[in-house]
Amino acid sequence: MRGLTNHFIPVKPFSTGEKNTELFPGQWKKKVWMSDVGILAMGGLLAAWAAKFGFWHMAALYLGPLAITNCWLVLYTWLQHTDVDVPHYEGENWSFLKGAFMSIDRPYGPLFDFLHHRIGSTHVVHHIDCTIPCAPALPCPPPLRSPTHPRAEPPSPPPVRFTLR
Repeated sequence: MRGLTNHFIPVKPFSTGEKNTELFPGQWKKKVWMSDVGILAMGGLLAAWAAKFGFWHMAALYLGPLAITNCWLVLYTWLQHTDVDVPHYEGENWSFLKGAFMSIDRPYGPLFDFLHHRIGSTHVVHHIDCTIPCAPALPCPPPLRSPTHPRAEPPSPPPVRFTLR
């Protein structure tokens, strides 16, 4: 058991304090505290910006684009891990490698593939070896770039069609 989960406070009661069950072992605690300082500093900068220029000015130039970017990344990630043809495994049936091959390579068209460094069309190989950057993954053999589930080729419909599927 790892204890309660909290990604901002790496000590008890949100951590067991035991070496083998720590949520944030070793140097990670220091990194979590440094991240907390960064979050507070950014919150302070945003509050100062809003105080000087008004909340709506800050929201239009920072919060709006942040929300759109986060929504886009969540959708992109969801599409790489979800499809009606991809089985979901649990317990004994699941393995890391099986899960890696159940992610999906999806082409998003030449413009989005270029702008996103082909993270959509080389996603499976990223799950197999996360040290391979996405753009250099393109020359990997097709069996590594395509999922092993029954639909062996990446889907070809436009992103809107496989989003609504």
